[in-house]
Formats: sequence, structure tokens, C-alpha cells
Amino acid sequence: METGSVPESNPFGNFRVGYGIAPGSFTAFAPAQHTNNFRGNANIQGYFVNNPEGVPAAAVNVANTPTTIEGFALGSGQIFLHPGSLNLAAAHVGPINNAIVRFTVPTAGAYSIAGDWETLHFGTTSKQIFVNGVSVFSDSASTPSFNLTANLKINDYVDFLVNPAGVISGDSVGLRAKLTTDVVVAPPTCIPPQVLQGSVCGVTFRWKDYRDKGNPDKP
Repeated sequence: METGSVPESNPFGNFRVGYGIAPGSFTAFAPAQHTNNFRGNANIQGYFVNNPEGVPAAAVNVANTPTTIEGFALGSGQIFLHPGSLNLAAAHVGPINNAIVRFTVPTAGAYSIAGDWETLHFGTTSKQIFVNGVSVFSDSASTPSFNLTANLKINDYVDFLVNPAGVISGDSVGLRAKLTTDVVVAPPTCIPPQVLQGSVCGVTFRWKDYRDKGNPDKP
């Protein structure tokens, strides 16, 4: 189940950010929850719920160099996530929402899903990945990496999720993720054969690469 509109200002590229309680549930942050100066740092853009703790929250370092937020480093392009309650009086009171980064599949194919998590603060969290609401990865370690493959259809979704694993306290987590697919494209019939994108007319192979800004080998 998904609610909410696509935020008008989205520094996350092909990803959307939001929150939800149950696996597969997702509410996108509203445009009014966007900031270009996340927690006083002009190099970090993102979204947060306006309660005393400012969580749940999702933000990204848009600078070309690492930056510091609340005493810990956030790498260039690295995504910051923190779960929390929607209670406007206290982020730890009431049902706790996971912080979520969602990728909605634009083209069917076999996808590689690779990246890493990083515990930024002292809290214990569960870092999870769901495909269409089904768990494919879960780890509570400080810096777990992942390298998965999945056959995905158009409008399938991949959720990167931070769960507080108990008490809401110091649950700041960093994420880098890259999704890549090899897409087969059938171009128009041509007689005589002619070259399209480096291939003989018939079938052309094209790479599509969907990644967050945190990928170190981005072009």
C-alpha cells in the first residue's frame, strides 16, 4: 500500500523517501516537509516530520565531499535515515514508523541491487530490504553490505528500510545503493540490416543504471 504524492523537490533522483509501519506500506514525505538545510547543514537536503526530534527523517549529502552532521560524518551522496513516530509531541511515543527509501521499477528486467549500510550513531537498528513487501535482506550489524539480484516487473518496488529494533534513540543510519539492469530492446525491423547503437538491427542491448548519489564510481 502506498500513499502520498511524489515530492516536488526530490534530491534523491530515482528514489523516493518516506515512512511506514508494516512491510510494504509507504507514505511519501510531503513537499512541505522538505528542507535544503537539514539540521542546519546547507550541504544536506531531505525531509523530516516536524516533532521535537525531527524524525522520521531522510536526507542526502548533495555536496561533492563528506560533511558532518551532529558529530558524525555523512559521505558525499550518502543517504541519512532515521525512524520515528509521527507524534508531533514526541518522536518516541506512539507507533514507530520505519524510515524508507523506495525504488519503483520503470523497466522490467533482471536487476542487481548492491550497496552498503552504515550505523552513524549509537543506536541498534535493523537494516532491511524488501521487494514487493517480501524480505530479501536483514542485518543489525554496524556496516553490512549487500549484493542481490531480482527479476522485477514494471511498478514492482524495492524498499530500503531502517527499523529501530526496539527503543528510538541514536538510530541514525547511512545508506548507499545502486540498482542496475540489463534491458533487451527490440528495434524496428530494418532491410537491409543497419547498425543501431553498435548492434546489427534486430536486438540491441542497453544498460540502464539506477543509483543513488552515493555511488563512488558515478559518472
